[in-house]
Amino acid sequence: MRRIHILALFLLLGVSAYANKGEASRILVHTLNYLGQDYKNAVKDGKVVNEDEYEEMEEFCEHGERYFQEFSSDWSDADSAAVGSLIEELVTLVKNKASYELVAKKSAEAKLKIIAITGLKTFPSSYPNLEAGKKLYLTECAKCHGPEGFGDGPDGLVLDPKPRNFHDNERLKFISPSHAFNTIRLGVEGTGMRSHVGLEDEEVWNLAFYVISLRYKNAEPEKDKELLQKIPLEKIAVLSDVELSKEFNLNNQQLADIRLNQPHAGNDLFLKTAVEYLDRANLYYTNARADDALQSASLAYLQGIEPIELQLKATDPELKEKLEKQI
Repeated sequence: MRRIHILALFLLLGVSAYANKGEASRILVHTLNYLGQDYKNAVKDGKVVNEDEYEEMEEFCEHGERYFQEFSSDWSDADSAAVGSLIEELVTLVKNKASYELVAKKSAEAKLKIIAITGLKTFPSSYPNLEAGKKLYLTECAKCHGPEGFGDGPDGLVLDPKPRNFHDNERLKFISPSHAFNTIRLGVEGTGMRSHVGLEDEEVWNLAFYVISLRYKNAEPEKDKELLQKIPLEKIAVLSDVELSKEFNLNNQQLADIRLNQPHAGNDLFLKTAVEYLDRANLYYTNARADDALQSASLAYLQGIEPIELQLKATDPELKEKLEKQI
């Protein structure tokens, strides 16, 4: 059964909710990810090894060219020409059945150029929380992907294609958290993978980092602090395991350290901060310093509760609402 891919979705949606600049650019970047990664399944040594896959690559290119004309209409002439040239080169490479390395490189160049032009954010502002991601996974994903992520959930048994097995190392080692973020956020048309547009970005990043970490859940992190401090969060988010290994010369244990890393100070410290500010607010209030009391109460929420709000929401939504109202 032929699949309807994300680039085709661009054309079908037109000026719908997805056609705003942020989402449109995200979909285009997401599609370039697919093209750059899946081309290796279509062509090898200058020959087509899978006709269906190659046909999909041609469709990616065809729809990409058509959509680019609409998407870039409000760009500067220079930016439009630069990206247009990259897409044209990419199309030529695919038509000529060029090597996977060349296609992947050109799709990456186009992707980075679009990100630079649009200002699309491709990494989280703070380190995602795997425990919060797990809680969301169990409510949002487990029914199809299975509680442990093996693609064996009860609702997924009737789906075609089958849900992703997050322990499939041969596939997942090429998938970055950023790629997973886009898949969770946008879904994949023509499959059972629906979009999750109702989740906050932070929640989607928590989910993305969690599913990428599943292959390493039984590994014992060595917590190589020097290593963990050396690699910036942006790189960890946008690079796949293969790319991380290549750029930073990492072994499997070091990859496990990175994917399982949780550099959080601990939720108890945030709650301790909230209590300290509330005690201070109470002291100010009893001394008739209402403005100072109000400021401390506000800081109790902003610096003590807000940083762990999503975790509270996932764990105990009623408590989260109660704290918000009381403070």
